[in-house]
Amino acid sequence: MQKKENILTDVCIIRPVLIFLLVVYHSFIIYQGGWSEPIGFEPNRFYWWISKISYSFMLEAFVMISGYVFALTLQKKNPSFKMVIKDKFKRLIIPSLIFSLIYYIIFYDHSDFFTFKFFINILSGCGHMWFLPMLFWATIIGFLFDKIKYPEWLKLLVLLGCVALSFLPIPFGISSALYYALYFYVGILIFKHKEYIINKTCNNLTISTLLGGGFLLLFIFGTLINRDIIMAFADNASILVKAISLLISKYIIVIYALTGVIFIYVLTNTLLKAKRLVIGNWLKDLNATCFGIYLFQQFILQILYYKTSLPAIVGAYWLPWVGLIVTLIISYILTKLSLKTRLGKQLM
Repeated sequence: MQKKENILTDVCIIRPVLIFLLVVYHSFIIYQGGWSEPIGFEPNRFYWWISKISYSFMLEAFVMISGYVFALTLQKKNPSFKMVIKDKFKRLIIPSLIFSLIYYIIFYDHSDFFTFKFFINILSGCGHMWFLPMLFWATIIGFLFDKIKYPEWLKLLVLLGCVALSFLPIPFGISSALYYALYFYVGILIFKHKEYIINKTCNNLTISTLLGGGFLLLFIFGTLINRDIIMAFADNASILVKAISLLISKYIIVIYALTGVIFIYVLTNTLLKAKRLVIGNWLKDLNATCFGIYLFQQFILQILYYKTSLPAIVGAYWLPWVGLIVTLIISYILTKLSLKTRLGKQLM
């Protein structure tokens, strides 16, 4: 998804880490109710926490990195609004349409084919494809906000307010984009001020350690407050109180997710600045396969969990670990094979 001339050293490290966290999350998602329970499922509180923490800032960091790389494109090419739409439609919407159709054929009710519901699902992204149309709209919002001649703090404040609008049931990924656009624009700002940020925060591990510790505390307490207090309080409340509770819960997530995003960026650049990380060709190659792994991983996991006898063979304890390893290997192989084809190169 990233052109060769746009390779950034820190992105080559952060993106594979986030892809790994994504596969971890989907491997353990059954323990927090995100997917239906496979054969032989047994609840596991420790696995519930693995799923939660792997998801805690992972998608937000993905979007931040997208904004970060997009800012480099703005610097080098200064594209027009029309060029941005054309490029992102090709890079995001077309793969989403193709893989959403495949996902629909494999996992959805075939009686819905060519109905209104079918077209809405395909255009909004089926399964994990929802992320691509969302990112398309987040890019458009980020581009427009970057062009608006207002103070950066004011634009951040407006985007922070847009988080509240993400509860509106708008299809095609627009609702989700109202939440994630904040992180996309943060990525643009980090790129613009990266020299200042790196010089001020990446001289030693002290700031990274504080950010990491702060993130863990915020995540743990935020998750417990959302799970045991806010959601429990909202269960039997009025619609208004429930809406307020959901809004508070969302902003709690924003607080620890933003902390996690900043943490992984500062830590990565601190290690790079201290030359504790070396970017070899293998890492650049891994970075180039991330989009393909993203496309394939959920297909593989859902087939393993629901269309094979793997859950019964390995048992509830080993299922997510086996699913994680097998999915990473197969996703990587399929991506490498796909990149040898003309269509694969165009899509990935």
